Amino acid sequence: MIAPDLPATVAAAPEVEFPATPSSEGCQQTSVAESVAAVNEPEAGPSHAEALRYSVRATANHVMDCVLAEFRARPVVHTRLGNVAMPDFSAGEARIGAPRFWDLNAVFREGDACMRSSPYTPGELPDEVRLRSRVSCRGVKFQCDFMYSYFRGQASLSFGRVLIGVLLVLRGGFPHVKSLQVEDIGEIDVVSLLGVPAVLKWLATKVIKKVIRENSQVIARLASNEFKDVLQEAVGDQDLGSVLKETLATEYAKPESSGRRKSSV
Repeated sequence: MIAPDLPATVAAAPEVEFPATPSSEGCQQTSVAESVAAVNEPEAGPSHAEALRYSVRATANHVMDCVLAEFRARPVVHTRLGNVAMPDFSAGEARIGAPRFWDLNAVFREGDACMRSSPYTPGELPDEVRLRSRVSCRGVKFQCDFMYSYFRGQASLSFGRVLIGVLLVLRGGFPHVKSLQVEDIGEIDVVSLLGVPAVLKWLATKVIKKVIRENSQVIARLASNEFKDVLQEAVGDQDLGSVLKETLATEYAKPESSGRRKSSV
């Protein structure tokens, strides 16, 4: 199953519709309402950035090499999911084995093309570059906004893009959501999302409560599908359904004026 590309950058519109004709642009706004209107998307092909002319190819190549080298060297990349080894980035396989959660191949491919085709001269290289990539969640492709930092070697993924992926998983397909409000929570360090148990713990405590509220059917589904084992690991020996319900109850008992701007594992 594949998802449509996300729409172009939205300035002030309260709601973003996923068009029937996929757009090649991504959404750079994290405070939006999302809805799905169609499920058609062409097969992923070469990045459009690859067709651009390389004005400062040597410099951009060096920058990209440094970014990827630092990214691959991070300890979390070598974390293991049970007895399943994390992907071998040096072999070009940036894919989690089981469950298949984040597919970063597209991220590196798009990031590489984006940086290699940078129009900047060496003295004008920006601190960060934003890029768009398809990400797979349980085999479902959706569009994400990523931001690479040239000098820190970090990549971040907008909360809204993560939330859409979570909805696809929770609904077992494409959610028919007319007014899903995504607050301005900020960016999530994609490196912190590579450890799958930690990812699912984060989903349970930071995302699910914003999506399912007190929907007992979705809670039951969460406690029975393939996420169960990893979610259970995240909450220890407590009852998973009870933990989710308590988390929701606690969250919605809090004042709405929460000042949180970052979500972390």
